[in-house]
Amino acid sequence: MRGKRAVLLALTLALAVTGCSAAMEKRALEPELAIAQLAQAQTELTEDIRDNRYANESLENNARIVISALVRSLNPEIPDLTVDVEFF
Repeated sequence: MRGKRAVLLALTLALAVTGCSAAMEKRALEPELAIAQLAQAQTELTEDIRDNRYANESLENNARIVISALVRSLNPEIPDLTVDVEFF
């Protein structure tokens, strides 16, 4: 259930961030309510990710892969390049 909740919160956050006025009008949301919902969704999503160790490890692993691939693509002249990524 937590995974579905996090996805729903992420979708809510994405909708609010894009400022999709058509969706806001369709649901008759007041701007203040949309802003409050955005803040609440962001807070809950942050708490869910912080509390979920698997999500943190998965996000860090994905970030390592993306950062390493980016650094390697920017340095093609170094075939045996080793990229170390640290998180604080």
